[in-house]
Amino acid sequence: MSHVTNEELVRKRPEKSLTEFALRTAGRNNAGRMTSRSRGTGHKRLYRRVDFKRDKLGVPARVAALEYDPNRSARIA
Repeated sequence: MSHVTNEELVRKRPEKSLTEFALRTAGRNNAGRMTSRSRGTGHKRLYRRVDFKRDKLGVPARVAALEYDPNRSARIA
């Protein structure tokens, strides 16, 4: 059995231009009324912007670092 370790992850702050603050609803709807009980906001998390389209053809790229992403179960590069 194998498991993931955090040894290969970078221990520095993420690139500021690729992060943004995303509000969480904590079980409230658009009127602010509670619709799902027992849902708190948890710890503050920065949303990491990821380019899923990858439509920049002909542009050389390389992996700069592997980072932890609190909003996803996978690591980001």
